[in-house]
Amino acid sequence: MAMTRRENCLAVMNRDNPEWVVYHISYTPDLDRRVRENLKVAESVHQHAFPGAGISAPYQPSGRKRDFSKYYEDIKLPEGAYIDGMGIGHIPSSKYHFDKYIFPMRNFTDPIEVEEYPWPDEPPYDEPYLKALKECADNFKAQDLIAVANIGSIFEMAWYLRGMDNLLADFVLNEDLASALLDRITEMSVRSAWAAGIAGADMLGTGDDVGMQNRMIMSPDEWRKWIKPRFAKVISAARENKPDIHVKYHSDGFIEPIIPDLIEIGVTILNPVQPECMDPVKLKKQYGDRLAFDGTIGIQTTMPFGTTEDVENAVKYMIETVGKGGGLIIAPTHVLEPEVPLENIKAFLEAVDRYGHY
Repeated sequence: MAMTRRENCLAVMNRDNPEWVVYHISYTPDLDRRVRENLKVAESVHQHAFPGAGISAPYQPSGRKRDFSKYYEDIKLPEGAYIDGMGIGHIPSSKYHFDKYIFPMRNFTDPIEVEEYPWPDEPPYDEPYLKALKECADNFKAQDLIAVANIGSIFEMAWYLRGMDNLLADFVLNEDLASALLDRITEMSVRSAWAAGIAGADMLGTGDDVGMQNRMIMSPDEWRKWIKPRFAKVISAARENKPDIHVKYHSDGFIEPIIPDLIEIGVTILNPVQPECMDPVKLKKQYGDRLAFDGTIGIQTTMPFGTTEDVENAVKYMIETVGKGGGLIIAPTHVLEPEVPLENIKAFLEAVDRYGHY
């Protein structure tokens, strides 16, 4: 009997002989518009799309006034700038989506300032909320979908608030401030992950960009000191009520030194496995008995600058190697930027359809 889309996707994530390869793909706003207007593919392509849906439940915010003005007294915001719900300033770019950020905690010196910051309201995590969240997850499962709980980042959110230069300096010069900020973010993530476990989510989506092209942003030992134990708490919170929940961890760039650590704390899916930074086939051989892989098709090389034949060959190669026996959700390794030709996007989708059956 043929698998349903949900059954097949679970088999992919479990590395348990699925019937077909699953893919996902996303675009920056300008490219998304052009794809919708101009790109047509066979209906059979859509069978391979990752059948995920993000769980959520409504709740009533407290209504308290959150004033961020004191954090911008030394800056005159230009016309069009805005402050988001976390208090982070955004200055829209004149070119596509390349906004400039303003970090509201850039001038902090004392951990007490982290405590006094107007953090956003969180869900109540009471019985009605948890019941609604579980009903949402159950409803998605009944629709043959994968129930996904996206809980965001720790290191990234910290530097969005503090600034990357400041945060990395804090790791050396102001450890109390760094700890207070990372702990506050972790506490929110732990509660969110715990609720996802209660709801019975199939997958927890999390991660941090801690890799560069051929090395990490911080040393592996610094990552183990500052980031690893906090993510371990988040994953443990989800597994408290859903021991078999999958954990997808995202980091662009080179992160080979910490892959064993990620497996140790419970990560089961690694994204995006940039082929320009790490060898997906090598990682499959090393860790394919413990990890599934999500991504593998280069967005620095193949998708924007390759020919359609290059794209087809890359998809075929990754399916035959990394996808052997399951464990591959094939995808470009990041959201596609405006320079990617529509022909290459079509070549990717058609190659998944052509070669993605076991």
